[in-house]
Amino acid sequence: MGASGFWLDVILVILWSGIAPTVMGIEGETLTAEVLDDFAGKEWSLINGLRFKDRGDIDHILIGPAGLLIFESKWSGQRWPMELRPSGYLGGQVRWAIKQVKMNRDDLLREFRDVIGDVQIYQVCVFWSGEDSSTDDKYFFREAVCGIRGPELAKWLAELPKDVVNDSTIRRIAAPIETFAHERDKEDVLEDGPFRPTLDKLLVNSLFFPMIGLFVPAFALAGVAKFGSNSLIYVSMAILLVLGLLIRLKLKMKALAYAWLFGLAVVCLYILAYVMHWVSH
Repeated sequence: MGASGFWLDVILVILWSGIAPTVMGIEGETLTAEVLDDFAGKEWSLINGLRFKDRGDIDHILIGPAGLLIFESKWSGQRWPMELRPSGYLGGQVRWAIKQVKMNRDDLLREFRDVIGDVQIYQVCVFWSGEDSSTDDKYFFREAVCGIRGPELAKWLAELPKDVVNDSTIRRIAAPIETFAHERDKEDVLEDGPFRPTLDKLLVNSLFFPMIGLFVPAFALAGVAKFGSNSLIYVSMAILLVLGLLIRLKLKMKALAYAWLFGLAVVCLYILAYVMHWVSH
């Protein structure tokens, strides 16, 4: 348990919690946000994580002299297929990203059509890769969507026309969208914490808490079984079971509770098997 328990818990939690795709999504959004932050300021307004209730969210919106830009970010350990008709799993993810950014555009226009008017709207998918993709195509344009390799994003933004939208129009469009985003954030905090988790919070809730849940009852019972009496073992089982059920009542602690009960069940089965083996001999 001491040598392999930690890494076994990590693997189990990553597989069962489904945390890996979410972490990759947050990584892609973070990398895109770092580029967009360099443009946010006097001429550009940046809005991150605009959510429409029950309809998903928009990763980033950038409003500036070139128009209104809607971003969808993706990250993969492998190189993204940038050709016209990509195949395979990543090809499907490219097609899904295109569909997502188009739906995001429709949602934004549905809510703010009167404010946006006829301002130029760019639908942008940004693809980040863990591999060196410098020899791949830099951009593609498909279904009115521009796909860009992450490292090329800053250069692409810098080359956009600078005199399409004036300052007063930028402020007129950005103000109600920023207010809407701020109000949605306040509602999310009141309901069940921020809608868009940070990477730190995601790792705590989906990795650290479940690992504690697996470790604590397992090591506690292992220690009692080694140094305590049989009656103490049974009392410890009951106490740990009650604690696990109490933790489960907390909505934000369910990952910890399920891992806790699982770890407790595994050790209880081990102790039961040991006792049965000892009795039979």
